Amino acid sequence: MLNEINNEKYDNLSIRDYYDVFKNDINKSIDTNIPNVTFNNDGTKNNPLPSYIIEMIKDKNKFKSNFAKHGLINDQIQMYKLKEEIKNEIVKNKQIEMINFLDNSEKTPVSTKPFWSKINKTRAKNNSNNIPTLKKEGIEYTSDEAKANLFAEKLKNTFNEVDPVGFDDEFKNLIDNNINNKTYEYDYDDKEIKIFSMSELVSCIKKLNNSKSNDPTGINNFILKKLPQNSLQGLLNLYNKCLTENSMPSEWKTAEITMIPKKSNDKSDYNNYRPISKTPCLAKLFERLISARLNEFLKKKNILIKYQSGFRQNRSTRDNIFHLTQKVSESFNRSKKVCAIFFDIAAAFDKVWHNGLIYKLTQMKLPLYLINWFIEFLKNRKFKVKVNNYTTDEFDITSGVPQGAVLSPTLFSIFINDIPTNSLLNQQYSLLFADDLAFYYIYRRNPSNVSKKINEHLDRIQAWLNLWRLKMAPHKCNYLVFTNSNKDDSNELNLILNNTKLIKDNSPTFLGIRFDHHLTFKNQIEYLKKTCMDRLNIIKILAYKTWQLTKQTLIQIYNVLIRSVIEYSAIIAPIISATNLNTLQIIQNNALRIILNKPKTTRTRIEYLHEEANIDMIDTRLTTLRKRYVLKAIHNNDPIIKDTISEYLNFKV
Repeated sequence: MLNEINNEKYDNLSIRDYYDVFKNDINKSIDTNIPNVTFNNDGTKNNPLPSYIIEMIKDKNKFKSNFAKHGLINDQIQMYKLKEEIKNEIVKNKQIEMINFLDNSEKTPVSTKPFWSKINKTRAKNNSNNIPTLKKEGIEYTSDEAKANLFAEKLKNTFNEVDPVGFDDEFKNLIDNNINNKTYEYDYDDKEIKIFSMSELVSCIKKLNNSKSNDPTGINNFILKKLPQNSLQGLLNLYNKCLTENSMPSEWKTAEITMIPKKSNDKSDYNNYRPISKTPCLAKLFERLISARLNEFLKKKNILIKYQSGFRQNRSTRDNIFHLTQKVSESFNRSKKVCAIFFDIAAAFDKVWHNGLIYKLTQMKLPLYLINWFIEFLKNRKFKVKVNNYTTDEFDITSGVPQGAVLSPTLFSIFINDIPTNSLLNQQYSLLFADDLAFYYIYRRNPSNVSKKINEHLDRIQAWLNLWRLKMAPHKCNYLVFTNSNKDDSNELNLILNNTKLIKDNSPTFLGIRFDHHLTFKNQIEYLKKTCMDRLNIIKILAYKTWQLTKQTLIQIYNVLIRSVIEYSAIIAPIISATNLNTLQIIQNNALRIILNKPKTTRTRIEYLHEEANIDMIDTRLTTLRKRYVLKAIHNNDPIIKDTISEYLNFKV
């Protein structure tokens, strides 16, 4: 528990001064109450050895020094004895550290940086995050300053509307005038500001993870969870001051960006990096308070369309995958085909038109105080890029929802909420997950007529994009025709988006699942096989005697590292052939043999391996997960799943 903070000193301070003093008081309390220990990226201490091992090392060094000075055999014996004991104790400590790490990991640690920071320590290759020499148009960028400024130049184009060609400027002027002149305020009778309560603040703090990674101000979530009651009251007062005065510290609107490589072998190409923003924890906590209010309003008014599954409570990517695979399967039973189009909006989150977003908030009659706060939230935002110890100047952000902000996913969902969608029973459907949009059209024959119908929908989408100042990435938009027939007429389709013909992709990826035209998921199985075999090598390393990890700990690592990857495909399990499922089963068999130290030469029955490890066979596990998902979706009134099941029960060939 940190020291109590005297709130009287904050009286009559401006928001800027209040924040600075409060932040400094927290940091002083941290320095006083918490030992000065630094942490690695994975949350472990820089010196992870417990004090008793450090003392043993000191004793060993004393014997070593004495032996060097006097040459006494007893000193040498004691030195070697302690050396062996230290080695054994370090091995034990590694096991305890790994077990504690796994026990304290989040529900999906395989997707988190701390998990991979820990796992990468087991790999032989160098996993340095240092950015190598970058190249652009034949010019090399070697210094941290040059690299940072190169990235900043790219991001300036990303976070600003630099190419307005093709958009409806007349519509833009109309909306800009409405927002800039605050015309929308005339539609509001209730202008009361609803301040935050202590219960709202405590609820948001409880939902924070236990990260000990410091933000640019030296504060982290772990510290926020330890704030005493009086300090919480001071924090609540600060937040309500920001709300009532419709203002916030400029530091909260400045993102410190680091660049991390995408999945590419060419790390010298500056385009193969993506930005990660770091903003103060106190700012993110404030956003959580606003987000809770916003989501409560959206839910109460039932504003977000049911086709949107992204970033919504009790919704997931599985909704869309379930719906698509079910409709394709039903179409096969009707001897029909399905033309599925997968869209890619270029830099979707980064190109959101600010005034357009505010206008949509006014149209759904969000409380006025929240609309005015969002105007303040979006304006005068800045970013700077950091590479090692060099940080660039600050640059303006004039478009997009803030990268890494708590509110950004929900704000984007609101912005894209009215994009043209279609739902016509067993004929055409639209689905969204954030900016991942899919449209599919069911037909039996006549590709020319199909092209006409689909192009009408594509024209409506393009018209919407022109109004709201977004663009598709035509080279990333593609289509696939699902069919169980050997006759392929997909090349006869002529699908046009923004005067560009869409490309047919025989192996598109949608929400992490790799599809093919016969819906065999052979591409998905090949991907899973390669991914899991690569991770199986990590299990082999951790199973070495030097790690001294228990079987149960290794099984826990397997569940997190490999089985979790397989389990994502549970939603498509009924369609996967027995042969392909067996491919996944073999991977699990190999993992269990490694963990239980039962090589193939022992000829242990597969059933015995699974009994000893207390793990289900792959087909059993995937079936269980799928049933659990569907039942939970029904219980939570998931509209996509309920509609899909209802249509299936009324299925007619």
